[in-house]
Amino acid sequence: MKFTVHDTFSAMADLLERPLEERPALLTAMLAPMRASIPMPGDSVDLHHMGSGFRVDREDERYLPAVRNLIDRDVRGRIERALADAADRLRSFDGPDHLNVMFVLGDPDDDYLMDVAGGYYGMGSYGDWLYVIAWPREDVIDRIAHCAVHEFHHNVRFRNVEWNPETVTVGEHVVAEGLAEAFVREMSGPGAMDCPPATQFFPPSTHPTRRTQAPPTAFPAASPRAQRIRSTSPGSKKTTDIYKTIMLREPPRMPEPQEYTGQGDT
Repeated sequence: MKFTVHDTFSAMADLLERPLEERPALLTAMLAPMRASIPMPGDSVDLHHMGSGFRVDREDERYLPAVRNLIDRDVRGRIERALADAADRLRSFDGPDHLNVMFVLGDPDDDYLMDVAGGYYGMGSYGDWLYVIAWPREDVIDRIAHCAVHEFHHNVRFRNVEWNPETVTVGEHVVAEGLAEAFVREMSGPGAMDCPPATQFFPPSTHPTRRTQAPPTAFPAASPRAQRIRSTSPGSKKTTDIYKTIMLREPPRMPEPQEYTGQGDT
């Protein structure tokens, strides 16, 4: 399996050093390789802004230092290495021959990204692309590669089980997110968990994470995670056996809801 982590890091650094009026065109060019995989019409820049991406219609002195920090911390290389390890672990399952990965800087003033999604989210269940967006504050920057691994698990699993976005149930989403989190824990330990998050089921005041699924933009929404799958310490035989046992398991089908008639017990 081959991975291409596109060098959007250098592209964004170059973009942010150019005059403001040149930036929309440069951003469009940067996003162009993935555009055909986004099943919604619209201008790439508008969709980028709607999805919590950094702004190219105004100056922000925080952007360029943030991108340089990502480069200095070798986030691109960390994503590549984490995905290579993940691919080796899942080598017995059908996976993509070639997976493209795109990282995009988030907007630190976007309430959804920062207050609901915890500073980052990812999408990886569509085709041969994996997308991660983040604002790299200190509690986020080390999680970016883990988020990529979580999304990679989705990409592989959805090639091995039936997954129809038009008919998928909440139970199937819960299973998918729990398995992806179990896999992240197995690869990197419990401190790497909580990507992507689950606050649409648990409000921030009652749940240890503050992240949730991606907003409804051009990108297919990331699946919500309603709960963690807890097991034993990372790397233990029990954890591995549990993971392998349920990797391809389908959740039980629930009965169709019945129309309320107003009759019955009171």
